[in-house]
Amino acid sequence: IEGNPSSSLGHWALGSSLALAQRPDEGIPLIKKAIHLSPKDPMMHEYLFSIGAAHFLAGRYGKAIEFAKKSLMERPEQPGAYRIIGASCGFLGQEEDGREAVEKMMELVPGMSEDHLKIFLPEPVAEKYVTGLRKVGWNG
Repeated sequence: IEGNPSSSLGHWALGSSLALAQRPDEGIPLIKKAIHLSPKDPMMHEYLFSIGAAHFLAGRYGKAIEFAKKSLMERPEQPGAYRIIGASCGFLGQEEDGREAVEKMMELVPGMSEDHLKIFLPEPVAEKYVTGLRKVGWNG
């Protein structure tokens, strides 16, 4: 973003990386800037998903669900958005909604497991998702 300050993709990538590095409050403004720079971007579902994931990592589970649902409105076939909803519901004690989200996640990725999550997420992030998902009955 230093070389191209108008790059929405650059802002999103840096913001998402910061969130995954457990610095979500630094990442969210960058992702929001990506949305501001390109409000009709074909990657909008990813931008919204990333804000939801950042809120999840910050422990703001209601906001995480809100942005995951916005992401699903852009692209309904996203297992990651259902993962955010399911795990967030687990932490909020909303078991029925969480189980529904997990069912949809598993329909989209039948082999989703804890080991699978650890392939593409840092271990502490994967563990947080696993903890939330297990609270709603996931045994992946």
